[in-house]
Amino acid sequence: MSKTTRDYLDQYREHFWQVPHEAEANVCRLCLGAVPGTSEQCFNCYEILRRSAAPRSLRGRVVPMSIARNPGPWYWILESYKRGAFPEYAPVVASLAHEWLKAHAAGLHELLGGEPDLLTIVPSKKPRVTFDSQHLRLALALVKPLAERLEPTLECVNPGAYHRTKYAPEMFRASGAAIAGKRIVLIEDTWITGATAVSAAGALLNGGADSVAIVPIARDFRVQFHEEDHPYLARIARSYDVRSWPRSS
Repeated sequence: MSKTTRDYLDQYREHFWQVPHEAEANVCRLCLGAVPGTSEQCFNCYEILRRSAAPRSLRGRVVPMSIARNPGPWYWILESYKRGAFPEYAPVVASLAHEWLKAHAAGLHELLGGEPDLLTIVPSKKPRVTFDSQHLRLALALVKPLAERLEPTLECVNPGAYHRTKYAPEMFRASGAAIAGKRIVLIEDTWITGATAVSAAGALLNGGADSVAIVPIARDFRVQFHEEDHPYLARIARSYDVRSWPRSS
């Protein structure tokens, strides 16, 4: 990387949308996405976490680094880098992740009940995509402190179990670093429904992990699903501050 992570953060800051605080109105208490009216969770989180066997310990442990308005530049950047079409955007993803994780070490410590033992990623559901070839791993590895901490923990063995609003930890099996008794930060690139990330977190917990925090690079916000004057829009349009922690102490 020719520029520092702070340089990338400053250059692209206007594309990142702010994650609202969980205590604000119209914010899903689970994923921090938008909700209609006075609901406490969005439809997808209700389906995945409330109407399934998903571990209760994951509630309150999803902390997006940013919001990606869809359509919008940040969402487009994330989709482009995942396709491998514009590799020059990979350092942007890595820089945000590095600066965010550095800023929120204390918050993650509190969520997990101690210092994180492992930093890992949600495995790809695509056939023949390994940990080493996954775009998210390749992007994060551009920053040395992240590359030194990243470890494989799971592999996808049953992609047919995937459903956009179903909890299916059987999609994954342990593969890589030992997870029993570990406190784990699980990074996802884009949270859309959350089913894959929650299922991966469940697989880690089933494998003996002590605690898991799910940290998406961005929480997708699809404009067409909400009214133009939805209060959530004003909240996420605030100037982006990587130091802002959206969870209560």
